[in-house]
Amino acid sequence: MLLYCPECKKEVLNRDSTSCPSCGYPFSYTFIEKLKGYDSETVNQPTLKKSKKKIIILSSIIAVLILAVLIVVIVRLTGTNNYGTELLTNDSINFYVYCPDDWIIQKNDSIISIYIDSDNGENPNISAQMLSLPENYKTIDEYWQNSVIPSFELVFDDVEYKSEEGLTVGGVPAKKYTYITSLLGMKFKTSQVIFFKNLRVYTLTYTATENNYDIYAEVFDTVAKKFKFK
Repeated sequence: MLLYCPECKKEVLNRDSTSCPSCGYPFSYTFIEKLKGYDSETVNQPTLKKSKKKIIILSSIIAVLILAVLIVVIVRLTGTNNYGTELLTNDSINFYVYCPDDWIIQKNDSIISIYIDSDNGENPNISAQMLSLPENYKTIDEYWQNSVIPSFELVFDDVEYKSEEGLTVGGVPAKKYTYITSLLGMKFKTSQVIFFKNLRVYTLTYTATENNYDIYAEVFDTVAKKFKFK
């Protein structure tokens, strides 16, 4: 099997290579094992597809992190804004998210966000996202370590991990990770609840400034408890 560098896509001829002879990209352990074991003549399409899927997932995670921070410091992003207690959903997702009575709703195809206008002009917010689950991730911790954490260094100046705990959301096992991030001189505190079902990964994210986090933490807990699949 012909194998191609995941970075520059040029063929790798030397089966003992640990990095690409063309661009210098360091090969993963899995790729090195494939180099040693394959010698037929078909293109390694699964490897290329997995690389593309990983990039798409990483981009989606980064988009959620950036959106959460923007909502905290910028009032009224574009979208459909409504008030009212309701279970939110749209045609692109297979779940419902609870919105408290005094929170503002942002409805988009790929993500549902709610936020509240606080008295000090900051906007604590909660979002729900659904993505395809990469085949190589069997546990929530693996997904957290290999997909979520790598996105932090691309967005934030600093990250301080505070806690993690197990819980149940929508009838399936979940994990809640809490951390503090720094960006442009501001500190934000975030909790993310992650869980799997039917080859999809679901993420509930709550972000506020560090000082405001505790004020609305119970609201996030309620959103997680009321989450349900269609």
